[in-house]
Amino acid sequence: MIDTEVYAFGYNEHTQALIKHVKVIGIIDEYTDKAEIDSIPVISLEQLAPGITIVNCVYNSRAFSAQARLETLGGKVLFVGDFIRDDPEAFKGTMLAEAFLAMQEDYSLLKQWQHQFHDEASRQQYLSVLDFRRTLNVRHLSCFEVKIDAQYFEPFVVNRPYLHLIDGGAYDGADSLRFAECFPNYKSITILEPSTANRVLIADKTKALKHSTVLGACLGDRETTVHFEGEGTAAKMVSSGGAATAMRTIDTLVKQESTLVKLDIEGAEMQALVGAAKTLHRVDAGFAISAYHLPHDLMHILDWLKMSEVKRQFFFRHYSNGIAESVVFAL
Repeated sequence: MIDTEVYAFGYNEHTQALIKHVKVIGIIDEYTDKAEIDSIPVISLEQLAPGITIVNCVYNSRAFSAQARLETLGGKVLFVGDFIRDDPEAFKGTMLAEAFLAMQEDYSLLKQWQHQFHDEASRQQYLSVLDFRRTLNVRHLSCFEVKIDAQYFEPFVVNRPYLHLIDGGAYDGADSLRFAECFPNYKSITILEPSTANRVLIADKTKALKHSTVLGACLGDRETTVHFEGEGTAAKMVSSGGAATAMRTIDTLVKQESTLVKLDIEGAEMQALVGAAKTLHRVDAGFAISAYHLPHDLMHILDWLKMSEVKRQFFFRHYSNGIAESVVFAL
């Protein structure tokens, strides 16, 4: 695609792949003190000469924000998605490449889903996210702000009479706190977090919450014991070794009154939903589900929701101007 020397903005799996196929002569990474990465000098934006070419490798939550910032400097600014679109095989295994390839398969069916969403904001945001994943043109994300802290508790959620929360993937417990604020008459909050480090954060943040329970467990498709290695978002399930962790199902945890199930569990959402086979058909259960971690998550989650005997209202919101933070609501 390009045979000139470039600078890469941001360092991640996409930068690593880019380095193998393009001559990167400098990495601009504002989150490291290293003098070089992969034997390439780390430089600051202030050191850039006019007229150079920068490849924006930021992708997760602030892809378009980074693009717009870089374009104010002058010179040529490309998005790493432009390279991936032209040669996805060279970026095989990266999040953007896998999302792009999955969307080539899923786009036609997913686009038909737009008519199932309850409001125009959902339909517009949904189509913009689909178009970004289908083309990797970062301009499709220009309509979004970074509102990660505003997730889940939209007016169309708060206006419903939820009495219980199952908080799957609680991180530091902030969402449980917001549930308590939005639903002051709540009866219970069940927080599931397999990460020991995160449970320390949760215990500190939620210590004033009444009727709350923190479980050192993960959500899955059955009641069993599994093993994890690592902490936080780096934690992964392993066949042996690691820390023994209880796996619970939504069906065994959901209360006999109106319950909101919130899932943000790093790609294990579908496994957890398999464990909600009964809850899916309960008229008093609502779902707020992260739908971006795995390439086909959006398709699989919507297909699962479609099987319900309950006629729910569907909403879609995207809380960043990168590939991350898409949430499907079924209420």
